[in-house]
Amino acid sequence: MKRIGLCAATVGLCLAFLSAVCAAAGTPQEIYDQYEALNTPENLAKEYVGGRPLPFMQQQMTLLAELCAAKTAEAGPTVVRIVDEYLARAHALGDPQFQISPLKGMQLSIIDLVRSHNGSEAVFQRAQLIVKNPIIREYARGRALDVVVHGLLAKVDIKTDLDGSTRGRILVDTVIADITISQLLHAPARLMALATNADAAFGGDPLAVRRALAPPATTVPRRYAVDCASVFVLAKKQLGEKKPLVNEEQKLMLDICRKWLDEYRPLVAAESYPSDVLGQRLQVLGGWKDNKAVADLLVKNGVQPMPYAEPPAPPGPDQPKPPKPQSGPREFSTRNAPLAASGLAPGARRGFAQSS
Repeated sequence: MKRIGLCAATVGLCLAFLSAVCAAAGTPQEIYDQYEALNTPENLAKEYVGGRPLPFMQQQMTLLAELCAAKTAEAGPTVVRIVDEYLARAHALGDPQFQISPLKGMQLSIIDLVRSHNGSEAVFQRAQLIVKNPIIREYARGRALDVVVHGLLAKVDIKTDLDGSTRGRILVDTVIADITISQLLHAPARLMALATNADAAFGGDPLAVRRALAPPATTVPRRYAVDCASVFVLAKKQLGEKKPLVNEEQKLMLDICRKWLDEYRPLVAAESYPSDVLGQRLQVLGGWKDNKAVADLLVKNGVQPMPYAEPPAPPGPDQPKPPKPQSGPREFSTRNAPLAASGLAPGARRGFAQSS
């Protein structure tokens, strides 16, 4: 009897512990209350110009990450409230103060929250508001555009868009719109949004991506962006998936390389600290053994290809895994982290640096 009583007591303690853990997770309303309690005048008045988030920001990022994992049906209204209040606070500050405010450091966490619950129409509308808000920084706007275009593409019936023209126009019109080439060369997040969504929409087929995106590419920045997306998918196929390119794909790569050398490179040279994502990818592709024609063309024009290095293989079952970093929550998600699959060498990561 004593043993039975002891077991019952142990089970009771375990159940109590599990209940405490579940309670700690909190409902969306409880998470909101904890998040909002940190938005004190004293906290929001602190100066933040980048780097490691302030302690209260780290707490908020953790809470928002917790809310990301909640069910959209339950969390949707809370997400809408958080975004509305965030944008209202940012607008009240004005651009100069926003630049040095903790609110600026929370942009990507807010966008990741919206991404997690983009299935809600009300949340999707907030993503559109973020994109249109002039105070939002360009690197964050590009991430928000990724959310918006993903939602718009989900509404397209592929059976009525067999040639991809509707999806192609949505992609280019939404992500690139009327941005100038000077702005685009400082907006790598937009280029990533276009490339990754085009890749997903057309099943990783470089020629299908090209056919769909080319018609709306009627301006220089649109053409640069479409060329960049095409090269992204080519590199992903050749370097990431280790699949050989067919002749038409090889020809497309060479044509884009010529265009970069003749048309885009002079535009890049005129900018201060540009993110020439297209040029970087072409240099990486030129370093691959099967792309001798691209390498020769680059060298002929005074550009050295980047020697391609395979990304390190993951540790085997008998090898110790590297220790996890002990730093606090990061401001950005790692959705686009595996850049090696797209053919980017570590040296080319500068093309995706956050720019203001």
